[in-house]
Amino acid sequence: MPGRLPDPKNRDETIFAAGASSGGVADVFQRVVEELRGRGHNVAIADLSARQTAAAAAMTALRRSWHDLRSADHVHLEFGSND
Repeated sequence: MPGRLPDPKNRDETIFAAGASSGGVADVFQRVVEELRGRGHNVAIADLSARQTAAAAAMTALRRSWHDLRSADHVHLEFGSND
């Protein structure tokens, strides 16, 4: 179901999280991941490199993380700008 939030009582669900790997947005992304893990959630991560265009970084992360993405119960994408 789109827009469904993770059930805080179900720690067996996996959250797939994709976000920046450097810069201020990456700092926020890392804190989000740490908080989710601190609450007991399983979190699979895809780092989006700032060295590539946004589209290339997304496609590279998708290829690297295809299994994690397909098996995730929820997806979290951290968008922002390091400019």
